[in-house]
Amino acid sequence: MTPERWQQVKRVFDEAVEREPQERGGFLDAACKGDNDLRAEVASLLAAREDAGSRYDAAIVAIQTETKTMDGDAGSRYGAVVAGQTTDPMVGRRVSTYKIVRRLGSGGMGAVYLASRDDLQFRRLVAIKMIRPELLDENTRRRFDNERQTLAALEHPNIVKLVDGGTTEDGWPYLIMDYVEGQPIDRFVKERDLSTPERLELFRALCAAVHYAHQNLIVHRDLKPANILVTPQGIPKLLDFGIAKLLRPAFAQGTAGFTRTEAQPMTPEYASPEQILGSPITTATDIYSLGVLLYTLLTGMHPYRATSQSMHELEISICEGNPKKPSAALEPVAPAAARHLRGDLDTIVLTAIRKEPQRRYSSAEHLAEDVRRHLQHEPLAARPDTVWYRTQKFVERNKWAVATSAVVAIALATMGVMDRIDRQRAELDDQRAERRFQDLRSFANFAILDLDKAMAKGLTPARQVLAVKAVGYLDDLAKDLKSDTSIKVDLMRGYLKVGDIVGNPSQDDLGDTAGARQNYEKAVAIAETLRPGDLKDPDVRALVALCEENLADLLEPAGERAEAIDRYSKALEILQGDLEPSLYPLQKIADLRADDGDPAAALETSKQLEQTASEWAAKNPASAGARRGVAFAQDRSAGFALQTGDPTVIGGAETAARSALAIYQSANPTPDHRRTTAIEYKRLAEVLRRENKKAEALDDIRSARSITRDLLSHDQLNERSRVDETQETVLLIGLLNETGRKEQARHETAAALAKLEPLIHAETPNLFYLTDYVSILDDTLFPEFVKSRNVVETARKAAAAGKDWETLDLLARALERAGNLGEAAETETKALNLLPPAKPGRPKPENRKNLEESLARMSVGSAPPGK
Repeated sequence: MTPERWQQVKRVFDEAVEREPQERGGFLDAACKGDNDLRAEVASLLAAREDAGSRYDAAIVAIQTETKTMDGDAGSRYGAVVAGQTTDPMVGRRVSTYKIVRRLGSGGMGAVYLASRDDLQFRRLVAIKMIRPELLDENTRRRFDNERQTLAALEHPNIVKLVDGGTTEDGWPYLIMDYVEGQPIDRFVKERDLSTPERLELFRALCAAVHYAHQNLIVHRDLKPANILVTPQGIPKLLDFGIAKLLRPAFAQGTAGFTRTEAQPMTPEYASPEQILGSPITTATDIYSLGVLLYTLLTGMHPYRATSQSMHELEISICEGNPKKPSAALEPVAPAAARHLRGDLDTIVLTAIRKEPQRRYSSAEHLAEDVRRHLQHEPLAARPDTVWYRTQKFVERNKWAVATSAVVAIALATMGVMDRIDRQRAELDDQRAERRFQDLRSFANFAILDLDKAMAKGLTPARQVLAVKAVGYLDDLAKDLKSDTSIKVDLMRGYLKVGDIVGNPSQDDLGDTAGARQNYEKAVAIAETLRPGDLKDPDVRALVALCEENLADLLEPAGERAEAIDRYSKALEILQGDLEPSLYPLQKIADLRADDGDPAAALETSKQLEQTASEWAAKNPASAGARRGVAFAQDRSAGFALQTGDPTVIGGAETAARSALAIYQSANPTPDHRRTTAIEYKRLAEVLRRENKKAEALDDIRSARSITRDLLSHDQLNERSRVDETQETVLLIGLLNETGRKEQARHETAAALAKLEPLIHAETPNLFYLTDYVSILDDTLFPEFVKSRNVVETARKAAAAGKDWETLDLLARALERAGNLGEAAETETKALNLLPPAKPGRPKPENRKNLEESLARMSVGSAPPGK
């Protein structure tokens, strides 16, 4: 059959399928116009569809139609009887530990049943999907196995859960899944008349489930309202992975038969152009379907479907047509609702349903993130980042702040005019001069010190005007500086505030670090004019210390470590033993000494930090924050001890880490506190590994990952937790290898690589994912994982993004494994040169020792240890 003839057959077949069975004969007579071969070919396809096509149509769950109590008829509560159903021999039978209650849906190949637990252990309702054994063929069994493999790999609150699977004694294959009460998502939002924001939040939860599936290398391929049920509590559940594509090499053969020439099962209304054309299927296919679904949820209409279209015409529209914007589609029927869709939502939907897969959102997570940005009135990633667009979004987010900014700008301008008028007056008596000075001071206090926090995030032009004007007023005040301490305090606060607005990197600023430094230096200069007696006031001491600290905070990233340490040390000296304010400069000094290549000195300072934090906690026994301060200091001490590489201090590191862990475990179990607990478990595992207590370390890293995975189950899009999990897994794999648990190590390695594969190939991959991926492959004992992967290429990406000694060291080791010893040694030399020089008379830091050993090995061409 020629391609042209096949297209003719396919067109007639698609249109015939749209008609009722009793109408198809007459339609074929008219459509084929005497072409008996064409009619016979189409009739043959229709007959085959009746026999085999329905295998793709059986529903997994039924929609709740009645609400009787559990003591009533369970079947009537949990499912509608299929029209025409009489008796079913399967009803009442036992499958595994469940008793079938009634049939929920059926198709040519089998049925789906409601069942309840039948062993008196506990009450549970499930859906059991069964296939008639006499109708099993290779493709059907493959699809059934595919669904089982897919669901077995997924554990997500928004994906239906696989409970069990197997084959009955008389040969019926079955899957047992959680039973879901609910409505298709399109009916749910319509009947409950959800607002646009509510629909978008529901959609974001669905995106989290799809993104999770993609992370597990699974493409659903059939995202449509019927496969997304929403429970009465508003929780969406993703169903029916029967035609999902498994991207894992181990399972991919299970979906290899679903090609377009074999009438690949799909739902055309929600199918992507590449599905219709038989092109390669990727995660972008699901992004397209999500976009069509979002279009439908927002407008109640399909972007292409018209009632007069045949299936063939619909496919042409999807592949070649241009859909209306959602707002334009809704305009004729609901103009007010259409206004809410214009702009961002039009952009989000049309980006998701672009015909070219590479131009859609790169992941379901990025799609969900742009929806969140819209809900929070933040700029979209999918829209050009123009000044006007960002300004518009800022105004939407901060209407009150913008209004305040405008008032302040007017006030500044008015004050400027009044100031010029005052200057033109010939003479002022002393009383009027003093009044003017106080007015000027009061205005500076208003403009700089007493503005609402929203002002600090105001429109950039308004903030620039405010900063320039404010500095002018402050400088005028400084010219008339008197010995009054209160005026000096006001000036220091004013210069600090302006410095924060123009260039403090720890908050929203104008990016002018040079301007910030000038203002902080002015504050420090005024502080140096204070008398010793002024520093007896603890508030004045805290302010002067803050001047030194803010200036040091800018010196640190500029590479002026010695000057920064000097400023933090001055802050400590000024604080005169004030416990809580002393914690920050101590912490910064410790960090800077470690960054300067002296972890032993950092450990000494960290011990001082521990002592200060403990004294503060003893004075404030009811303060949970004070106790966490002690734990934080102890964690730092454990970390610096590891960096020294000195075995004599490792025992103290274990004591510190265990003490910190106990404090974190006693804190309120908020997500942030639980994450901190997981991090400390990981720290303890690292210390125990160094002490060769590897079995204990293994228990602790498993505890860390268990907490992190629980956090992820409640917040799948949390990037911090996802990074934490990958880093915990890297340590876990290393410990499994070192304790002889080879099969567990192999399993964890395969799972981790499968999860990281799509992440490292993102348009802008997270650096942590790149480094963790390379670390796993560099340390693996299983060569088969390395053979099919270009580790060096990924390591180069990490080194280009990280530009530090750690990523260069990773690249050097990857090159060494690949046999490129010359470039490996050259790269390791570059990594070594990025470390601070060794301190005379101080122990050599662990990182320098490791890099020097690696370089020596690479230079002589010996194999890396353990490889």
